[in-house]
This record gives sequence, C-alpha cells and structure tokens, in this order.
Amino acid sequence: MRTTESRSRKAELRTHNCRRVGPAIVAAAAILFLGAAPLAAGINLEWRPLFQTVRAGDQVAIGLYAVSDSDEDQHFNSAQAIIFWDPTVLQLTGTDVTGSIGLSTSAFLFGNSFGLNEADPPADGDALWVGMVSLGETRPAHPAPEGSLLTYITFTALVESDIEGTAVSLVRSVTLPGHPTARSKVMSGTHDALGTLSGPAIVDVLGMCGDVNCDGATNVFDIDPFVLALVDQEGYEAAFPDCDYLRADTNCDGHVNVFDIDPFVECLVVGGHTCD
Repeated sequence: MRTTESRSRKAELRTHNCRRVGPAIVAAAAILFLGAAPLAAGINLEWRPLFQTVRAGDQVAIGLYAVSDSDEDQHFNSAQAIIFWDPTVLQLTGTDVTGSIGLSTSAFLFGNSFGLNEADPPADGDALWVGMVSLGETRPAHPAPEGSLLTYITFTALVESDIEGTAVSLVRSVTLPGHPTARSKVMSGTHDALGTLSGPAIVDVLGMCGDVNCDGATNVFDIDPFVLALVDQEGYEAAFPDCDYLRADTNCDGHVNVFDIDPFVECLVVGGHTCD
C-alpha cells in the first residue's frame, strides 16, 4: 500500500502535467559523471525541462540543448551524447528536429565500435546520439547562452513508473566490456568543447487513465472500483492494496470526487489513453 506521503507526492506530480504528451513536447534528464569536465570547455549539453508527467501509451520528447557558458563567440561542428534510460519503462523511438538549430544529422547511427546502438533505434537502455552541422555550411553552429535546441529525443511510455519516476541520463563516458571508451563530445574544429552535462530528466509515467483495478486496461471492470474509491478511500485501499487510489483522479486535479465522474466515462470510451 502506498503511504500517505507517497500518495501526496503522486498527486502533486499529476497536477504538474496530466494531459497526453505529443512528440514535440518535453520531458527531462540525468547525468552520471564518469570523469572530470575539461577545464577549457565552453559548451554544455542540457535536457530541458527536467520533469515530465505522462500516461502509459503517451509519446515523450526530451529536448537536448547546447548552451554556451559565456557571451563570447563559441561554435561547434558536431556533437555526440551518450544516453541511458530504463527500456522496461520507456521505448526509444528516435529523434525529432522540429524547431531545432538545424543540424544535417540527428540520429542514433546503427552499430559502432563502442558496443552502443545495437539496433535501429537502440532498445537496450544505452545509446550514442550523433548530431552534425551540414557540410555545406560556411559557418559552424553557434549555441546561444540561453541555449539552442539540438534535437528532441523521442520515446513511448510503456508502463507505469514507480513513485520516483524514471530517469533519462546524459552520461559523460562509458566503457562496455570488450570495447573502447565512448565519450559525449561537442567538437569545435578538432577541439572538444564539452563543458557540463545536465542533471536528471525525470519522466513520471502514470497508469492508464481510469484503470482503477490495476489490471492494465480501462474497461467495465473498473466501474465498481472507481465507485468504491469515490465513496470510501480506506475501503478501496483495503480492496486494492497494490493499486494507487489516485488512479480514480481522472480529471488530474489531485483529488477523487464527483468531478472525476465525467472524465472517467471518457476514459472508458477511449480505452484510458487520455485524461481531461
């Protein structure tokens, strides 16, 4: 059974963003510092924003930004980022450069000497993203001090995450058995100008809207549990000790009350994939 504190936090998460998320919307990020940042580095890689709440079945897009650490003229020709995530919760689907700085390449190139990108797109929870400025450009890309979007990294949310959510991480370096070390980089000519990597992007995946009996589907079998949650929270939690009472909060306002009835009916009709 979830604690009152956990339920309270879950309610706070739900009110943050409980509508279905399209592929050009956010979510978040994390880092593992495996080695010190270069002293002369000037371009940071960041996820923005660092938090996103979605439903199982929703699309998630996390914006990767290049951020200059000063007002001076800094530029880059290519970048690469090592990304870790939990493949049981999120399925990597690719990249989306809508509204980006205009890279000619934004991809997870299939196969490499580092042992990453074992499939297209990678599915095992680690991947190497590569972005390159067009070879025909007379000038390299110039990230702004406030940040310039390189690409969105896109996922599908598969299942409900635990109460803390699931992290998508930017990793400075990684060495897989039998392979050379792979490193995140921002190349300015022949110089690696990578500065810092941002902190964790946390994606909180909620169960399907209206799946009040926690069987993985929203259907007529959820009606009685929904009514029970509506009139008797303690009775509901006793009957469904491994389920989250706030699954009955179908209008996503952090409370279970009569205002959830119409959204619950809508969840039944559409199969639980939206929450209004």
